[in-house]
Amino acid sequence: MDGSEIEELFRRAFEGNVEERKNLLNEIVDVLIEDQETLSHFFPKLLSFQSDSSNLIRIQLIIALEAISKIYPIYLETSWNYFNKSFSTEEDKSVLNQLLLSCCNLLRISLEFIKNHSNEKLWKELKGGRENIEKWLKSIASLSRDASNNLLFSFGFKWMELFIVHLSLPERESNDNSENLQNFLTSIPPQHPFLSASTCQKESESSLQFLLSISLSSLSSSNLIVMMNSTILMAKHRHSFLPQILAWFSSLFKKTQSISFPSALVPSINHSMKQFVLQMLRIKSGAVLGWSDHLVDIASMLGEGDKANSLYKQLKNSVDPSKRIQIDSFEPPLKKMKESQQIQPINPATVEWAKGVTSILINSQFNLELLVDLIFQSVNDSNIQLQSDSSLEIPSHILPTAAANYFLQSTDVQSNHSINERIPSSSIPTIQNGGIKVPRLNSQEREMLFRLTFEEILKAEDGAKTGGKLNLRNQILSNLAVNLELDHPNNRRLLNHVLEEFETRKGLALDWLFKEMIKHDEGERYSIIFTRILRGLKDQLDAKDHLFCVFLLESPSLPNSAFEVLHEYLVDHNRIGLALSTLTEIIFQRPNYRSNAVSILLSFTVHSDDEIRNKSINVAIDLMDAEDQLLNEEIQEFAQKSITELNDNSSNEMSDDIPKDNSLSERDIKRKLQFYLTLCIKNQSLLKGLADAYIQMSNPVKRVLHELSNSIVPKIGSDSLQMQQLIKEFPKKSEPLILVFLKILTEKNVSPAIVSAVKSVYPKKVSDPRFLLYILPALDKEEIIKSLSKFINPTGKSHLEAMHRILYDSNVSPSELMVALHQMEAKESDLLLKVIESIEYCMKQDIYKPENMGAALQQMVAMNPIPKLFLRTVIQTRSRFPKMVGFIVSNLLSPLVAKQVWTDEDLWKGFIKCCTLTTPDSFAVLASLPPARLESVFQSNLTEESFKDQFKSYCKSNGIKISF
Repeated sequence: MDGSEIEELFRRAFEGNVEERKNLLNEIVDVLIEDQETLSHFFPKLLSFQSDSSNLIRIQLIIALEAISKIYPIYLETSWNYFNKSFSTEEDKSVLNQLLLSCCNLLRISLEFIKNHSNEKLWKELKGGRENIEKWLKSIASLSRDASNNLLFSFGFKWMELFIVHLSLPERESNDNSENLQNFLTSIPPQHPFLSASTCQKESESSLQFLLSISLSSLSSSNLIVMMNSTILMAKHRHSFLPQILAWFSSLFKKTQSISFPSALVPSINHSMKQFVLQMLRIKSGAVLGWSDHLVDIASMLGEGDKANSLYKQLKNSVDPSKRIQIDSFEPPLKKMKESQQIQPINPATVEWAKGVTSILINSQFNLELLVDLIFQSVNDSNIQLQSDSSLEIPSHILPTAAANYFLQSTDVQSNHSINERIPSSSIPTIQNGGIKVPRLNSQEREMLFRLTFEEILKAEDGAKTGGKLNLRNQILSNLAVNLELDHPNNRRLLNHVLEEFETRKGLALDWLFKEMIKHDEGERYSIIFTRILRGLKDQLDAKDHLFCVFLLESPSLPNSAFEVLHEYLVDHNRIGLALSTLTEIIFQRPNYRSNAVSILLSFTVHSDDEIRNKSINVAIDLMDAEDQLLNEEIQEFAQKSITELNDNSSNEMSDDIPKDNSLSERDIKRKLQFYLTLCIKNQSLLKGLADAYIQMSNPVKRVLHELSNSIVPKIGSDSLQMQQLIKEFPKKSEPLILVFLKILTEKNVSPAIVSAVKSVYPKKVSDPRFLLYILPALDKEEIIKSLSKFINPTGKSHLEAMHRILYDSNVSPSELMVALHQMEAKESDLLLKVIESIEYCMKQDIYKPENMGAALQQMVAMNPIPKLFLRTVIQTRSRFPKMVGFIVSNLLSPLVAKQVWTDEDLWKGFIKCCTLTTPDSFAVLASLPPARLESVFQSNLTEESFKDQFKSYCKSNGIKISF
C-alpha cells in the first residue's frame, strides 16, 4: 500500500462512527507494522489519536503501541512516555485498565532492551511508570471499597509483582527454571553503565515495601484476594522476601477479623487465606519454619489445621534446623506456654482412649488443653503420665468410653454422661495405686461401648459450639471414622449426621475426607465415602444451593464419581446452572481436575437437549475470556473434532445419545455444528477451519450449515478482518459456503471491505458471477451494466436474483436496466430465453411504473438498430398498462414507420401484432404505410378479415383513400 492510500486510511479514521474508525485504526497498524520505514514516517500521525474523544480509539492506540513495541523495541521509549502521561490525564477506567495491562505486557521486553542497549531514558520512563502505578494503587486503596476499581487494582498490583520479581535476585537453590523470572538480574553484564544487581534489588525492595504498606481498611475483598495471591507468587520465587511477607500476612489476618465484609464474600476471603497459609508451608525455607507454629494456628482457625500440621511436618523434615531464620523485627507471635503447662504426649494406647474422652468432657470443666496434647502429640517422653502398674492388664481392645469414665471418676466434675447404667459396672475401669485396671470385655460389650461413645460425641455438638471446641470434636469424630470398617454402623451414623445440617457440618465432612485421604490414600474407600456425601447433598440441598460447589472446591480430592454426579446434575434442568458454575470453578481453582471438568463440559456442548446444549455452549464460550491459551486450544480442538466427525459420518465418539447407524438426522447435524459455529463468533480465526472442513461435508450437512449460517454470520459481520481474509483466501471447493456468507453479509448493506475482498478474487481466482452478484449494489452504474452479461448466460442460474438486486439495491434506474437488457447481444437461443426471462421478471415488479417503461421504450425506439426484443416488450407494456396505448401508437409505432420497420422481418411481425392490439388508435399509423407495406399487413396471418374491414371503415370515415 502506497503513502497516498495510507493517508486516505488516516483521513477516514478521523471521521465516521467509532466502530468504523476503530477498524480503520486496526488496518492502519497492520499496514505500518509490515514496513519499518513506513512506520517511522507515519508514527507521529498515529500518536495524534491520543487526544481522540472516544475511549475506544484511545484503547486501540494503546494496543497498537504495545504491538508495535513488541516488534520494534526502539518505540518502547515513546510508548512508555505516552503511558506515563496518560496516567496523569486519563480519567476513563476502561482506558486505564488497558493501559495497565499493556504496561504488564511490555515490562519484560523493556527490561531486556534497557539491559542490551543501555537505554537510560527508557529506564527512567520505566521507573516513572512504577511511581505512577504506585500513586494509582494508593488512590484506589483510599476509595472505600469501590468495586469499580477492582480490575484497575488487579492490573496495577500485577505490574508491581512482575517488577519486584524481575528486579530481585533468584534463590540459589530454587528449582524454578523459569527464564522470565530468573535470567534478567543474573544476566546484567558487570560493565553495564547504569544497571547493577544491587541497584535493581533496591528498586524491588522499595516496591515491595510500598505494596505491603497499603492500607487494608478500605480495600475491597477482591483487592485483598489479589494481594494475597500476588504475595504468594513473590514469596515462592523470592525467598528473601518471606519474612516481610509473612509479617504482613500476620497483620492482615488480625485486621480482617475486625473488618466487616459482606457475608457472601467471607468464604472467598477465608479460602484465599487458607491457600496462603498452605502455600507458605509448602515452601522449603528456614524463614517459613520460624513462622510455622503461627501459620498452623491460623490454619486451624480457618478449618485447615490437619493439613497445615501435615505440611509442617514435611517442612520440618526438609529444612535443616540450623537454617531457620529468626529476624527480630519479623519474629512471629508464637504462643508461649508456661513451663507447667507444657505437656508432653503419653503412650499410644492412652491416646486411643483419650479420643473417646472428648465427647464427655466437651461440656465439662476438664483441662481441654491437656486433652489436645493427649490426642495429637505422640512423640517424646511424657512429663505427665497416667501411672500404671506393670502387673495391671491393659488389653489393646479397650475402647474410648472406658477411659472416659476413668477421667470422670478421677475428678470432681459432675456429668450426666456416665454410662454406668447402660454398661455393666464390671466393664468400668477402676483406679488402683494411681493407675488403671481395665477388665476384658466380650465382643458384645465392646460394640456397645463403642456405639454409645460415638453417639455421645455426635450429641455433643451444641456443647462443643458453646465451648469453642467444635473443630476438636470434628477431628475426634473423623479420627474414629477412618479407623472403622467402611460400612460400620457408626460411619453410617456420621454420614447421616453430616447430611442433616450440611451447611453447619461441612467442616466435619471435609475433615473426615482429609483424614480418609491421609490414611487410605485416594482409593476406593475415599471415593465411596465422597460419593455418598455428594449424592446425599442432592436430596438435602436446594437445586441452586452454591454449597454444593463450595464442597467440591474444598474437598481434598475429586474422584471420578464426583464428575459422574456432576453429569447427573447437568441433565437435570433444575440443577444445570449450578453444575455449570461448579465446573467453571473447578477449571480455574482445581488445576489437577481441570481436564476432567473441561471434558465433561465440552461433551455437553453437543447434547441432544436444546437447553442443556445452549447453556453448556455459553459457558464454554465464556471460558475463552480467561485468555488461557491451553484452555482455548482444548476448547477449539473439541469443536474442530465435532465437525470433522460429521465428515466421517460417524456419530458415536463424542456423545452416547447419537444413533449408531452411521446416519445423522438434520437435528443431529445441527447440534454437532452449533458449538463450532458459535465459537466462530468469539474466535473468528476459526472460520478458515470451517471452510476447510466444508470441502469434505456431505450435501445434507452442507445444507444444514447454510441454514445455520443465517444466525451466525450476521453476528460476525462484514467488519471482521478474518471474514474478509476468508473471502480473499477461501480453499478450493468451498465456494458455495463463501457465497452463502456473502449473501448474508450483504443483505442490508455492502461494506467497502467486502467489495474489496470480492474484487480481489473475482474474476482472477473464481469466475462464478454470483461472487459479483452480492456486491452489485456497491458498484458504479457503469460496472453494473457491464456485468449483466456475466449473470445472463446460457448456463447461469442467478440472473433473476441479479435483476432483483439491481432493481432494489443499486443506483441503476428501472428504465436504465430495461434499456441495458434490450441492448444485450443474444445470438444463442438459450441466452435469448434468459434475456426474455429477465425482462419479464423486471416488468412484473411493482417498481416498474408507466413512466419507467415509457422512458425506456422512448430511448430504445430512437436507437439504430432497433433492439430485437423491442416490440415484444411494447406488446407486454400494452398488456400491463392499457392506458399507455396512445403513447405506444404516437411515440413508438409512428417513428417505426419512418425507420422502415419492415426491413427487419422480426420487427415487422412485432409491428403488425402491436397494431392489431392497439386498434383503432393504430389505424392512423397503418394509413401512413406505403401501399405495398400496407398490403402485406393485411396479407399477414397475424391479421383477420374483420381487422381489414375495421380499417376500411376508419379510412372511409376519415376521407382517406386507400387502394387494396
